This record gives sequence, C-alpha cells and structure tokens, in this order.
Amino acid sequence: GYTGRIAVAIARSNSKRIYAIIEAKGGILWRSDDGGENWSMVSSDTLVDQRPFYFTHINVDPKDENHVYAVSMMLAESKDGGHTFKAIAQNVHVDYHAMWIAPNDPGRMITGEDGGYALTLDGGKNWMFSRNIPIGQVYHVGLSENENPYWVCAPLQDNNGFCAPNNSKNAEGILDEHWQNVIGGDGMWAVPDPADPNHILTDLQTGRIADYDKVRQTSRFVQPYFDFNRYDFQLFARKYRFNWDSPIAFAPWDPHVLWLGGSVVFQSTDRGVHWRTISPDLTLNLKAHQQPSGGPLALDVSSAEFSDNLLEIEGSRARRGVIWTGADDGVIAVTTDGGKHWAKHTIPGVPPYGRVESISPSPFNAATAYANLDRHRSGDYAPYLFVTHDYGKTWIKITSGFPSDQWVRSVRADERNPNLVFAGTENGMWISYDAGMNWAPFKLDLPTVSVRDIREQPQFNDLAIATHGRDIWILDDLTSLQELPSAQRAGAMLFKPRTAYEYDMHSNDEGTYTRFAGQNPPYGAIIDFYQRVPQTTPPQIEILDSRGIVVRRIKAAPKPKPGAQAQATEEGFEPGAGMGVPNESGINRVVWNFREDGPVQWNGTAREFRGPALGAQVVPGTYRARIRLNGRVFTQTFGVQADPRSAYTIAQLRAAHDFAKKYLDVQGQINTVLNAIDAQRKQLQQARAAASKSGNTALVTRLDAALSAQDAIFKRFTANYQNDEDSIQFPGQLREDVPRSGFGGAQPPTPALLEYAKRFDAAFAQTMDAYRAYLRTVYDPLAPQLKAVGVR
Repeated sequence: GYTGRIAVAIARSNSKRIYAIIEAKGGILWRSDDGGENWSMVSSDTLVDQRPFYFTHINVDPKDENHVYAVSMMLAESKDGGHTFKAIAQNVHVDYHAMWIAPNDPGRMITGEDGGYALTLDGGKNWMFSRNIPIGQVYHVGLSENENPYWVCAPLQDNNGFCAPNNSKNAEGILDEHWQNVIGGDGMWAVPDPADPNHILTDLQTGRIADYDKVRQTSRFVQPYFDFNRYDFQLFARKYRFNWDSPIAFAPWDPHVLWLGGSVVFQSTDRGVHWRTISPDLTLNLKAHQQPSGGPLALDVSSAEFSDNLLEIEGSRARRGVIWTGADDGVIAVTTDGGKHWAKHTIPGVPPYGRVESISPSPFNAATAYANLDRHRSGDYAPYLFVTHDYGKTWIKITSGFPSDQWVRSVRADERNPNLVFAGTENGMWISYDAGMNWAPFKLDLPTVSVRDIREQPQFNDLAIATHGRDIWILDDLTSLQELPSAQRAGAMLFKPRTAYEYDMHSNDEGTYTRFAGQNPPYGAIIDFYQRVPQTTPPQIEILDSRGIVVRRIKAAPKPKPGAQAQATEEGFEPGAGMGVPNESGINRVVWNFREDGPVQWNGTAREFRGPALGAQVVPGTYRARIRLNGRVFTQTFGVQADPRSAYTIAQLRAAHDFAKKYLDVQGQINTVLNAIDAQRKQLQQARAAASKSGNTALVTRLDAALSAQDAIFKRFTANYQNDEDSIQFPGQLREDVPRSGFGGAQPPTPALLEYAKRFDAAFAQTMDAYRAYLRTVYDPLAPQLKAVGVR
C-alpha cells in the first residue's frame, strides 16, 4: 500500500543490522539482521515517530547494535533492538529533528530540537544547553515607536515571544534578564502598541491574539472568534480561518486602530476587547485546500498547515484608509476607503498558490506597494518580487540581480528615500537604489541566513531584521545609506548625525563568558562620511561645541588589515579596524563617545598608570562634526541629549562637567611636571656621568645634590605605583589624591567632594610652588654646566 517518509540507520558495530522507520500501515519501526534481505516489524509504538512528515529519524549506538534512539516529538531510547522504547531527556525541549553520537564515545551526544541544541556527556542522564551562540528562529520583528530606548520584539519558533529594549544600558550587553516573555508557544507576532508601548499585541498561532502588559507582566487573550475544535478537521466548514502565522498590525494614521488577519480582516479600537470584520474573505477560498492535512496514512492537523488565510496586513503611510493584505494562496487585496470596498488581485504569469509573505506600501505614493511571493514549498525556488503603481491592478516583476534559485522572503520600502528598497531572501539581504529595478547583495557582517522580516524604527532610523537561525540583527542609523546616491554624485559627504543620548550604563552581571549577550548599539554619536577613494592624507574628525571650540580631535586610524570593516569607535573598536577615523572607499563610520580630548599623560610609568586617555563627558547641547575631504571642509550639526531617565538638570550636568574637566586638567598639569622631571633627571644623570669621567668632582657634587632635590620633589608629586595593589603597600601623594567626579562628568560633585577639592587645591598650589622653587634655585642655575658637557 501507501508508504510515506522513510528513515534508515545502519549499525556501525554490525553492518548487517539495519533499522527503518517507514510511514505505512501495519507498523512504525522495521529491522533487518541480514543486510536488508529480510525485515521484521519490531515496533508500532507512536512514541518512535509521532508525526511522520515532521520527524522520522532513527539513530544507532555506534558500539551497540541493540541500542537505538528514536528522534521524534520526544527522544526515546531502546536497549533491546527496537522492541520497546522509553522517553529520555525529559528536561530538554521537545520536537527533535537531529542527533549526533560521537563514534568513539557513545555517551557523548548532541540533539537538535525546537529549543536549540542539547549536549550530554553521560549517555543521556544529564543534559546541558550552552547559551552562548545566537541561533534563534524569529518569525517577525516588532519595534516600538515612542520609547527611548525603543523596544524590540522577537517571536521565536516554538520558544515563546520576547521583547527587550534595543539598548539595555548594561555594559555587558542585552542579557536574558532584559527580555520579557510576552507570549508562549510559537510566538508568531509581537507588536508594541504605538499609542501605549506598555502594551504589546501578540499572536500564539492561528489567531490567538493577546494583549501583554509590560508593567504588570500579564496577558489577556482577546481573539475575535472562537470555534469548536472539531472544525480543525473540517476547515472548510469554519466561519473564519486563521493561519499559524496570523498577522497583526496597527493603522499608521490612527494608533488606536488594530487589525488581525484571518480569512478576513478584523478591526478593533479598544485593543481587542471588541472586534468587527472590515472585509470579505480575501483568499481564493478553495474548499479542496481546506481538508485535513496528512494524506491517507496519518492525519496531521496541528493547524500549522491550514490554508486560505492572510499572512500580511499593512496600512499606507501615504494615504489614510489604504490597507493591503497578502494571503497564503497568492491573493493580494487592497482597500482605499478603510475597508468599505476591496479589490482582490493575483499576479498574472505567476504559478498559483504562492505565499504572499510580505507587502510593503510606499511611504510616498499610496498607489505603490512591493510584494513577494514564496513558492519554494511547491518546489519552485525562483525569486518572485513585484511592485505595483496602480493599487494592484498591474504588477512589474523586479528581480534583476537575484540568483535564480534564491526565493524572496521579505521586502521593505525605506521610510526616507523613495528609491531605496530592502529585500530578504532565503540566503541573506539585498538592496536596491532604483525602486527595485536592480538589486545587489547587502551583506556587511551579516552571515548567510534566511531573512524573514524587515522593519525600520522611525525615530532612531534603524533597520531591524528577523532571521531564521541567527536571531535579530539591527543596523544602526540608515542615514548614510539613504543618502548614498547623493554622496556618490558629490564624491564626498559628511552625513548629518542623528541625535545622540548619553545613556547611563550599568551592569549587574559579572561577565557573560558562558552565555550569549546581544550587542547594545554603539555608545556615542554615530558619525558617517563618504569618500569615493581614500584620502591621500588620512582624515581626522573634530568635534566643536556651540561656541565653536574644538573639544575633541579624533585622529586617523591605522590602516585596517584586508577584509576588516571600515568602522571604528573610540572605545571597543571593531576587530581589525584600529583606533580612530577609518580611511576607506565608500561609507566610513566613527562613533564619538561624548568625551573631550584627554589630559597630558605621564609617559614615564607603566601604561595602566599613565593617567586618563579621555577628557570629561560633554554637557548635553548642540555640537558640530568637522572633517576635510577632497580639499573641502564639511561640517554637520547634531544634538547630544541626556539619558531620558536622568535625574539631573542641565545646570547640574554642567557643574559635573566643569568639575571633572578642572581636575582632569590638574591631572594633566601634574603629568606635565612629571614628564619634565623625567627629562631633567636624564640630563642630570648624563651630565654627572660626563663630569665623573672628566674628574670634575665639584660638578659631580652639585649634580648629586640636584638629583637628590629633584627626587624629593618627585616624591611629593607621586607615589609612582607600578602594580595594581601597590596602593595598599604605601601611601599615595598629590597625583594619587586628585579629586575625581563620578564617571568623568556624568554626576555633579557633592558638597563633601567640593570641600575636599578645596583642601586638595591648597596642597596642589604648595607642591607646584615647591617645583617652581626647585627649578629657580636648583635646576636652572645648572644650565651653563649642563650645556658645557653637551646635555642641554
């Protein structure tokens, strides 16, 4: 009779022993002991293969032909050649799809399942999951619009849905504890409410929409329609159908209007408590496609294969009332009057039943929209991407540049450049600067990965993508990409930096050495510039305050090694990019971390004791970036703002800056003296050696006295620590006692610190007077003798 999927495993220890899972009537697991000549059915236990189309894997212990593992909904083990099985690995996520057994150590095994991967070293008694690599499968990315930092939502395949701020303000990165679990199971969508980002609308498969409250951390299910379970097996009889991936969206023109897609569009204005339908059935509604899935051997009605449903809803930012939908059977529908009248379209020339997985209306022209169709489930791997300029009446295929076997998964029109479009395929990201007519790879440092969703965050102008296999990726600040064509025509350009925030960073973690942490955005103001070719003289960037005073000079970076990105930050530089301003063809990026030029350092001590390399943190306000490219000077003004949660006024932050700057300058003055003393000591020692060699004992005596006086002055300035804990071995001196404000000027000094600073000022003045007296009475009078022996 019928047979379905088959899995085969041959025992390494005895090649005549073969196991086969066969989807068929009359059994599940068959075994041969003579190399396949004869077979016997050894198990009909569904534990071995719960859902044949989804699982069907069998593994054999490489050293024991009777020790067998069934890889299915559960991981099951047999020790009697497959006759009986028992579920193991109970604390590991269910839905197993892969298994590896170490050939020489069968106790060491790795399983791949819907929770990631799990490792055992003792034959399955204990399992561990190393949370140190990003391997999540994200269906859609959700971004809040009115939060700072904004929140990012990642609904994961069979691993719930999570949301977190895109900047944790934790120096360790975005850790597990920063994420909130907003929905269980296969969280398909998680969309922050634009009217109140404390609420996140989520979808737990097949239209089970819920309203999650971030503050209370509670959910309320608000689905628009309930039906009897038996209709899962009679989908054609349902009043409404819902996809496993039922779309959620808000109206761009009214943040209180919420949509949910089934076979129709549901609309709510009270966050899902009350609903009404605003469309007819927007699918082909083919009853033959609404039968129980699974075929003649084993039904598989999980709802993941329900057909004739909506996958996408998008409202137009260009015109109120324009709504687009995409269905899993190839239908694209549009209304221009908020749902009163709808037009349904299929694209001529495209084979039927492609999945319309994304639609991106143009933010500039209400009649224009981009749409992709995915037909890979029908064995058709060709890219199908289209644009319409007449509300879907006609469509233009726009796949020039795509490989012929790389199907398109997602598309998004840029919010600021009408000709810029992004597309995600099964193998990565693509970009077009001519409204989709031609495409080029857009890789940067993105690995080869399936890109399922693309979204832009309007306030920060970031690009976020959802991938299957590498979680969520965010590209910070699209300005330089959006304006690249203009920059290319000009030959060079400094792009206007976006407003930057001096976030107060904090860490509660002791290090993320054994688990993965998401990256925060770079700390500081992002400064991008374009140059057609590298400058002959490597460029430098100057930061000027509102008075026009240069507060920071960022020097040119060393030339990066081949293949390194042309991107640099001042602290935490990209690998291989070096420190400072890059000088590469194309777009270059520098991140200024809000710090002024640092004070003079003392070069005569160990590197870690040379003193601060950076100056005070600047006061929030208006700043300018300046750079010379192609013989022209470019400037751009931008804003720096305090952390939105900061408790300090601008006056307090200015006081913090002034205090920090004053004593960083004092540190620099002390270091200048110490550098001078080091140089003087070298001269005195060289002169003494020359005087001793010539027999000038009188000069030797004077030089010894000068060295002694100099040493006494040196010891008043610094204890000259050489190692970390020298400070607990002997007391510090003036340099070690310099007043220090919190975090380089981020916090205003307290009265106690100001009082201490007054006492320090007196000690500093006395020590500087002593140094000047030493110069006047000891060192300067020796000038003629030093000159005479050729050391000055």
